[in-house]
Amino acid sequence: MKLLVRWSVIASLLGSSVLGPVLLDQSSAIALPEAEVLERLQSVPVFTVTNAQGSPVLASNPQEKNGPQVATFFVSQKEAQGFLSQVKARNAELGKTAKVVPTPLGKAVEVARQNKEKNIAFQFVPTQEDVKSAEALLRKQDPNFKKFNDVPLFYAMDTKTKGLLSLTTSQDKSKIIPLYFNQKDLQVIVDQLKKENPQLGATTQIQVTSLSNVVASMLKENSPEISQITLVPSAESRAFLSTLPQSAPAPQKP
Repeated sequence: MKLLVRWSVIASLLGSSVLGPVLLDQSSAIALPEAEVLERLQSVPVFTVTNAQGSPVLASNPQEKNGPQVATFFVSQKEAQGFLSQVKARNAELGKTAKVVPTPLGKAVEVARQNKEKNIAFQFVPTQEDVKSAEALLRKQDPNFKKFNDVPLFYAMDTKTKGLLSLTTSQDKSKIIPLYFNQKDLQVIVDQLKKENPQLGATTQIQVTSLSNVVASMLKENSPEISQITLVPSAESRAFLSTLPQSAPAPQKP
């Protein structure tokens, strides 16, 4: 393990919109033509409920009569199953064919871009556990902090050098900066670091940023550090995907 001392990377990750809205801004969706960014998001699974045609099931906000319909992608397969149960309870006919489908995050963003002209919003929903973890970390910095309204991503930082923790892969020895969807997964790495290097472990802390900020940084920054950012799915998502065939269906246009 090696720390990359590069404050500029942290600054770009922790922008003022870290507490931004959970709904993906349409302007952000339009601004994602870069194939490289989409390809790097392919390793992250998200889950959506689709109909018989393979299109995401759309929901509407009863408080907004003329508001957009919402296509929802869940970070957790279990929470997507919970949404499927709601669909079946509210629409028995649709519930007969509706099902939870895993799809790469890059593909979900691509679908959002393809439907940018339609009155559709795209929502990425984190787990409540991860949101609570993010809020607890942020309240340590600001006791008056209220609510985290995005998909949280957790990373390790050396508070002494302000560098981000990087790891060396076992396959090709390349360096990555891992950002975890689940804090517990990162805690395992931090605990290991404290055992192997107590001095460095003493100044290493877990921090939180948002998926929106990270994707925005990947789009506007062109540096070796940004290219090393790797999103790490939760253990739940990895375990679920290991039970699937090599090629899983992707959602079609709503």
